[in-house]
Amino acid sequence: MHTLLDYDSLLPEFVNITEGKCGDNRGALDIPVSPHSVRHRDNLLYSQIEERLLPETRAQNVLIDEIIELTGEQTKKKYTRPLRRIAVWSDEHGYVVQLLTNNFKLAASTIAQLYKARWMIEILQKHQAAVENKEFHWYITQCC
Repeated sequence: MHTLLDYDSLLPEFVNITEGKCGDNRGALDIPVSPHSVRHRDNLLYSQIEERLLPETRAQNVLIDEIIELTGEQTKKKYTRPLRRIAVWSDEHGYVVQLLTNNFKLAASTIAQLYKARWMIEILQKHQAAVENKEFHWYITQCC
């Protein structure tokens, strides 16, 4: 599931449900609205168009901010426009999070915060599904 999150309300604006084996890269490219951000896999094929300046005093966790074009056989056909690639160190998890976005205006750290906020929505949706499943199970056992 790929969710476009409204940052102000923390509610999803668009949800694209795909097969479980579909990665962020493929599922999110189908989102019809702009802008969006997705996490990309390590095997993403791309070439750098431009390296953007990193902040000197703030957001020291931003490691990479660059403009790229996809070079993979299928991905360059499906998504022909330039993208922004951002890599951010996550102190919370102890690894680098690599993101793709078509947003060239917001700061890289803001895009990373938006991506992190989307997980709050997904956790809420999983919890809601679990509660609904328990209620449905209770209903079936009570009436049948």
